[in-house]
Amino acid sequence: KDFAEALGKGALPQLQELFLGGNKISDPGMIALSEAIGKGALPGLVYLYLNDNQISNTGMIAFSEAIGKGALAGLKKLRLSNNQISDPGMIAFSEAIGKG
Repeated sequence: KDFAEALGKGALPQLQELFLGGNKISDPGMIALSEAIGKGALPGLVYLYLNDNQISNTGMIAFSEAIGKGALAGLKKLRLSNNQISDPGMIAFSEAIGKG
């Protein structure tokens, strides 16, 4: 959560790759990260790895809301494998990327 707050304050604006796989990130962490991203954090991000965490539909929906606002427009690779995301989370995500 502290990391997400720092991002929201403009830390790491040039970051292109972020590897957060295997960090036991759950929904509160994903929501905090999504809020920072939705406010324009990480504008240059190209690769985001969130695999092997504990993200569920709640976290994925928050992430989707940020994506739906146009955040991470330059993202080319996103890893979400081995999380707890099911249909509701992926439906929200597919709707969000459909807006872009």
